[in-house]
Amino acid sequence: MIMESIPVPVSFDVPRIFFVAWISYVAVAMAALALIGRYALRASQMITGVAKLVKDAERNGSVLAEIAEQFRSDSGSTLRDAINRIEHATKNAETTAVEAKTMAEKLERLVINKNDKE
Repeated sequence: MIMESIPVPVSFDVPRIFFVAWISYVAVAMAALALIGRYALRASQMITGVAKLVKDAERNGSVLAEIAEQFRSDSGSTLRDAINRIEHATKNAETTAVEAKTMAEKLERLVINKNDKE
């Protein structure tokens, strides 16, 4: 008795179809993770940038507050007091220069008058 091949009604391609489907699901999942990772990286970079801006603003704010404090005249040692002293010294120097010029002109007239008399 020779056994004839009997057609089998079940396909043996089913495990291959499940394997291909599983591979495609894994590929889709990896693509989704890559996309999520990309946006997470961008978000992380943006958050780092914002944190740096906030840190700089805090540092610059304290520097500006210190500068503003220096322009309040209260103890004689602030920048405002130094500017006031420089302005006062400049006005005194201008007054002294005008007085020196006036004295020089008077002296020149005296010399000229003395020469004219001789």
